[in-house]
Amino acid sequence: MKIDLSVPVTRKMVEEMKALVPQNKILSELDLFGHLGTHFDIVEKTFDMANLERRGRVFDVRDAEGEVGADDLNLSELREGDFAMFHTGTLKRKGYGTKDYLTSHPELSWDLIKRLVRSKVSMIGVDTAGIRMIAEHPRADRYCAENGAFVVENLDNLDVLLEKAGGNAFTVWTYPMNFSGATGLPCRVIARVD
Repeated sequence: MKIDLSVPVTRKMVEEMKALVPQNKILSELDLFGHLGTHFDIVEKTFDMANLERRGRVFDVRDAEGEVGADDLNLSELREGDFAMFHTGTLKRKGYGTKDYLTSHPELSWDLIKRLVRSKVSMIGVDTAGIRMIAEHPRADRYCAENGAFVVENLDNLDVLLEKAGGNAFTVWTYPMNFSGATGLPCRVIARVD
């Protein structure tokens, strides 16, 4: 069974993003579109083609309030190169792009982020706007990228994936757009559960 984990991009989302361009003095239109829907922040790093296909694991952290800590999870089954995903339920509860979605979501603790990096995961995915809130968002993404892990934001259907995969591993494909000079890359993420 294949499950699309990408947020569907609608005309309304594109129009709302275009409306931000004149107001935004820092990001170009290309940069803004790079952060639309399911995407990762590239932070001056090149996406390794080996990341196109990875073994995935999804963690159910819907009960987390505030921070998801490393001690809250069993990370022992993660392998080097894995795509670790965290299902918070935020995207389904609050709706993509709403103010509440962008400003109030669970975060991965710094301890958890560091343990994931030490485990040498290649990808970290969340159904939120980031693994940390806006004040620490760029720093967290940069830390991960500098240590060989990309952060994929705004994953959809993690509830379906969790239901179908349970605690089992699955295959996940990530296909980023081939934008040059952008700060973010929209991507299509597909999981296959056997």
